[in-house]
Amino acid sequence: MHDKTDYNIVELLKDETIENFDSERDAIRENSRLQIVRVQDENQRSFNKHRREASRYQTGDLVAVKRTQLGAGLKLKPKYLGPYQIVKVKSNDTYDVEREGTQEGPRTTTTCAEYIKPCGGIQNYHPRQMIRRRAECGKLSPVLNSPRVNAASFTERTLPKKDRRRRKVARRRKGREGRGRRETRD
Repeated sequence: MHDKTDYNIVELLKDETIENFDSERDAIRENSRLQIVRVQDENQRSFNKHRREASRYQTGDLVAVKRTQLGAGLKLKPKYLGPYQIVKVKSNDTYDVEREGTQEGPRTTTTCAEYIKPCGGIQNYHPRQMIRRRAECGKLSPVLNSPRVNAASFTERTLPKKDRRRRKVARRRKGREGRGRRETRD
């Protein structure tokens, strides 16, 4: 029943199915590659839409470097370390910086423009901005950068202790008013 032609037909069918499979697989791969490129282009456009150009710095500029390492107890510490002086300008908006003074942070490091901001020239800012900038550059206590600190709290802390106690008692009495028994309606 079996002859040579049957064997040849089986081989031809096998070769044809393999070729069809390979061609379909290549078409699927090409389609997938085109889809991936299309999605990557769309992602790049949406990412770059709101991205601004990196700031350029020269050798010798004073900058503050963003704290990138996370850990316990860093919530109340300044977000920026420094001041640092730019020692070398490298390619792709990266810089070698060296710490000025004895503030917290590494002595020398390499960082990109995304994580640094200018630290010098704070005399051109509003007084509140000057306090914030000095705190970020390590020249002022970060407590002054807190939103809860204002002129009223400074004056109250400078009052003599007796006056502070009187005000505290007066605030307590004021808070107790209205806490008494409810009046009942007849």
